[in-house]
Amino acid sequence: MEPEIWICCFLPIFLAIAIAWMQQRQEYEFRMLKLWRKRKGKTIMSESLKRFIGKECSITVMSLGATVTGVVEAVEDNWLVVRGKKTPDQPEMVNVEFVSRICECKKKKAA
Repeated sequence: MEPEIWICCFLPIFLAIAIAWMQQRQEYEFRMLKLWRKRKGKTIMSESLKRFIGKECSITVMSLGATVTGVVEAVEDNWLVVRGKKTPDQPEMVNVEFVSRICECKKKKAA
């Protein structure tokens, strides 16, 4: 058989399988997030984040894969208040349930 026929026959099948796999992966991540929330509980996460108050941290948000960097000001209910260097007059709020990673930024030594 010629390559054009193979491409016409199997490319739509391959695309359909790839799309179905991506949708299944998203549903799996959503189920795991829901399960994780039930097991951990909101208060445990909030309590563990309180030790970062007043420190400059880098926070990775699970749903976006985005990173927020700034000084953690408060942990209230289910929200983390972060004041960044670029916009010190506008604090950002991050939902505690979507924080996948938080680490303290190391300060550079003055030369």
